[in-house]
Parts: sequence; structure tokens; C-alpha cells
Amino acid sequence: MNTVKGQGPTFRLLMPLEPGAPSEQPSIVARGKRWGLVEYNALPNRTDAPDYTCISYVCGKNQIVNPFDDKTKMSDRTISAIETILTNESPKAIWIDAFCVPSDPTLKAACLSQLGVIYSRAEKVVVMLSQVVFSVLERIGETKTLNNEMIGTLERDDWVSRAWTYQELVNNDNIRFTALGGSTYTKADNILNSLTIAIDKYMKERNWDSFDFYSKYPRISRFEDVILDWKISRYLERSAYQALSSIDDRVATNAEDLSYLIGAISDNPITTVNPPDGYSFEHLLQVCETKGDYSFIYSTARRSNKQGKRWRPANGERLRPIFATHSWGLQSGIVHRTHITLDKMSILQLGSLNSKAKTFIQNRLYSPKEAKDRENWPTLVFSRLSLAGFSGCGDFFETEHGYFYTHLPIENHDGMIIVISTEVQMAIGSPGLLLKKEPSEIYKWVGVGLFVGRVPKVCVSVNVG
Repeated sequence: MNTVKGQGPTFRLLMPLEPGAPSEQPSIVARGKRWGLVEYNALPNRTDAPDYTCISYVCGKNQIVNPFDDKTKMSDRTISAIETILTNESPKAIWIDAFCVPSDPTLKAACLSQLGVIYSRAEKVVVMLSQVVFSVLERIGETKTLNNEMIGTLERDDWVSRAWTYQELVNNDNIRFTALGGSTYTKADNILNSLTIAIDKYMKERNWDSFDFYSKYPRISRFEDVILDWKISRYLERSAYQALSSIDDRVATNAEDLSYLIGAISDNPITTVNPPDGYSFEHLLQVCETKGDYSFIYSTARRSNKQGKRWRPANGERLRPIFATHSWGLQSGIVHRTHITLDKMSILQLGSLNSKAKTFIQNRLYSPKEAKDRENWPTLVFSRLSLAGFSGCGDFFETEHGYFYTHLPIENHDGMIIVISTEVQMAIGSPGLLLKKEPSEIYKWVGVGLFVGRVPKVCVSVNVG
């Protein structure tokens, strides 16, 4: 294995070997050429690293011995994926996980935490799909329509549903789709734009809204959210909440796979990983705090029992958003020894819905239009949210601007304060917190919730202990 000399290798590329390369040098043969690994001392912002193509593919269940490390296994699709690339183009270098992610636990963790950087700096990303799925996407691109068979194929597809593909897709503007073993490329923006149009037509034909669609096809619905994410947000502009929502229902071989979405929100490498402990959501929290994004506070995770840190998820807890849907905006704040100050929050007043809130809920939640008795609205709204995966208990507070649904049951509503984010928002409202007034100016943490209604523009800073 060739190494560019320096402090130590941190970035690998698969590259064609020179004709005179030693025969004993580990290599693979693809399209009649020998390819070997070259290691660099830094990620690909260095002028000494060539342009390269990233390959995104599903490994499958069948494994063979890795030719570059006989102690590890790799997918039997790896060589086919590389040969597919070489059928369509002549890249100077290739990045593919089976060969380019080190097996050493510490180096592997550091590499995986920087997948966002690796994919964002690639000349292009090529997504390898099955022949069946690629054909379906091509038909959608041509007709901008869906039928039950087509959408069922996409719903069952491994690439659409697996956790890793989130950041493999969203971190690069130049995406190409192809079939494993195929000889043609299709631009991602053409297909993905057509898919959103086709889904919209499909729902209108059945008089469905997004909640109905999610209840039938949760994976493709979440995939549409990822498409919106890719189209609207640029690399490193995403919040933790946005990324957590996009991978919430995705399939992962290991729980820690979900926490590696760090690469979609930060380009800071992980350098403090203890190999026996591996990588965890705690690292994600640390990176978010360094970035100044506290949107992870709107997760359903159990909280720390440390004084002044009860707003922070407990160590080792999986971070799941209070409601996984397309969102935008980071939550700003400042951490103090005794509390956190959350910026641009809105404190809601309990009371009957005002006229603007009524109109908003009717237009966004659909079912309340059919309710003659407004007392049933909270139940109807909650049922719509549940269709889309909301895990709240059904308890709610009515405010002038909308309904606030709590994640956990609240036995005593006395003295509760509802604050919602004006920075992290979604089409139906925003996430928020349930707090309790204390003698000091620091509110006591009670729990998280989802606000459905018009987010007020007036905002204040709130101290949470």
C-alpha cells in the first residue's frame, strides 16, 4: 500500500497502479487494470489528492474476503460496483467504503465521522441501485407518475431505506444514479424532482395528504423528506434536528450507525474515540455544542440528572426527534454552569385558539375541516400526527396560537410554561419544551413536545436548568 509521507494516513483512495508496480502489492483487477490503495495524511482539500468518485451502494448479505485485508470481509458486490463505474467513466481515483475505511477501530471511527467531508469533496457521487429500482426511477423521470407496483418497489428497496445513504446523498450536488452492472447514468436532480411531482399526483388522485401517504409508505415518505433536504440545504447548513428526522426510520445494522450522521452537520473529525466504547450519540452532542446548534434538545431521549444539565440528553441515549418530518433552522443558545440560555424562543399563553390559528390548523391538518364540534379538534389533530409517526401520549395544552402535544403524560398542569422554537420550524409548527416556573429566572425542565399551529414572530431568550 502506497503512503504519502507525513504525520500519518487518514484518507484512502483506490487508484490505478503503474505498469511496473510490484506483483506482490495488494490490488484488485477491474476492467483489465490493477488498482491499489494510496493513503494520504489529510482529507481531500490537499492539492496532492486527485479528483475522485464516491460510490454509494447496498452491501447485501453475501460476503467474501477483502483482498486488501484478509482478516476482514466485504460485500461480494464491491468489485461489481467498481466495474460499473469503469464502464461509464475513467476516474482518476475511487472512494468506496469496503477498501477506503480502515479496519482499525480508532481510525475507522475517525473516518466514518468524516463521511460528510469525503462525500462533499468528491467530484461526483454515483449511486448503485438494483436493475429493477433503477428502471422504476427512469420511468418516473419520463412520466412523472407513480402506480402501486412502482411505489411498492421503492418502499422495499434497501438503498432507499438504509441509514448510511442519507449523508451519501445529501452532501454532494453532483449525484448520478445507475444500476449495478449497468452502462448508463441518470442525473439525480432529474429523477428526484420527478419523484416529488409523482408523489404529489399520487396523493391528489386518492385525496390523500402527507399523513395518509406516510401511514401507507413510511420509507418512501421519509425519502421524499431527504430529497427536500438535499435540494434546500447545503453542506453543513443542516441542524441536528433536521438530520435526526431524516434518519429516524432508516434501517441500521448497528445502533451506532445512526449516530454517524455527524458527517452531515459538521466537518470536525472525531479524535477522542475510545475504541472499546466505539462511537456514540455523545460525540454527536459534543460536535453540535461546538457548532452552537442545540436543536437536539427537542429529542425524546431521557435527560441527564446532573444539576444544571437536566436539559441535556443523558449519555448513551439514542436521539429521536419529537416529530420526524422535514424541518429547517438551527437552535441557537449559550451553555452556562447552572443552565442553558435558548435564544429566539416564544412563550405561549394558554387560552382558546384565535381565528388565525383555527384557519392554520384547518388548512394544514385537513381532518378538522370535517369536525362540526371544535372540541374534537385536538383528538383529530393528534390522530393525524400519529399516522405520521408522532409518539406523543395524547396530552395537550391549548394556546392562542395552536395545540402543544406532550411526549409524556403530565399529571399536573399547574404552573407549566410552554416555550417553542422560532428557529427550528416545520410546515405544521415547531418543536418546544414544557417547563416549570422556579423562584429564580431559570425554568425547571419538564419535557418536550410538539406545537401545531402558527409560530409567533415575537421571541425571547429562555433559561433552562
